Amino acid sequence: MYKAAGIEAIKEFDNTKVEQVEKNFKKLNPNIITKTISKEQFLTYVEGFGEFYKNDLKQPLQIHYYTNDTLVSFHANCYAKGSFGGSLDWNYDGKFDEFIPKTSAQIKGNKGLNFIFNEFSLPQPKTKNTIIFFWSNLMPKQSLETYKLIVENSKISTGKSTLITINTDQFFAGEKI
Repeated sequence: MYKAAGIEAIKEFDNTKVEQVEKNFKKLNPNIITKTISKEQFLTYVEGFGEFYKNDLKQPLQIHYYTNDTLVSFHANCYAKGSFGGSLDWNYDGKFDEFIPKTSAQIKGNKGLNFIFNEFSLPQPKTKNTIIFFWSNLMPKQSLETYKLIVENSKISTGKSTLITINTDQFFAGEKI
C-alpha cells in the first residue's frame, strides 16, 4: 500500500541517493543551499518547537517560509491533499497562488530561523525571506514535485529569497513505515 502511495522505506542512509536528488534540485534552481542532517539534529529541531507540534514537525516533507526570523507560513505533507497515485496537492484552496503562501497550520512557540541556522551550521541569508524545505527519500516522487512547486512559487515574489533544502533521511533510515 505504501508503494502505491509513493512511499519507500529507507533501510539505511544512502548519501549517493541524496546527492543525486540534490543535483536534480539544482537543475531547477542552482542557487539553493543544501544540507543533510543527522537524526539527532532533526530531533533537536523538533524540540525547538512546542510539544503540541511534534507530529507535524516529524513529517518527511515540510515547507517553512520565514520573513527575517519569524515563521510566517508552514506546510507539512500531512496537510496536503493526497491522490491515489501518490501526488500531493499543496495548492488546494489556492494556498500557493501567492508568495508567501497561506499557511496550512499555525506553529507557535518556535525558536525562529536563527535557531535552525545555528543548529544546522547554515550560513545567514542576505535576503528578507527564507524558504526551508525539509525533504526525504521516504517520499522521493513527492519531494521533487514539492520542490518544483516551491521554485515556481518563489518566481512570483517581488524580491529575492533564500532557498534551503534539508534532507532528513538519517532520521527516517531504519524506521518502520
